Amino acid sequence: MKYKYTLKNNFCIYISDLKGVQYVCDWGIIYDGLLTIKKGYSWDGCTCAIDTDRTYSACLVHDFLCQFRPIVRAKRDAIFYKILRANKFELSKLYYYAVKFYGLFFFN
Repeated sequence: MKYKYTLKNNFCIYISDLKGVQYVCDWGIIYDGLLTIKKGYSWDGCTCAIDTDRTYSACLVHDFLCQFRPIVRAKRDAIFYKILRANKFELSKLYYYAVKFYGLFFFN
């Protein structure tokens, strides 16, 4: 698979919804709310949607959480929505529902 993006540096973000979660894999670490995705991780951006500077981190985090599944889908999708809103992305609700529908349709 060809990816759109590859991290050039570690990406760190505090996500209150991950408080209490501890998870380690080859590509990242979650420790008590702090998510670190390691340099070299690749992802495809927003599947079937337009990528912008305001969607970059939300898509990165969501793809990482979907790939490794340290938390349930509903929580992954909620985190995606919260990051979009924090980034003041105008279409955050539309993207959230698209992700939620896509997940329900393809992964249930």
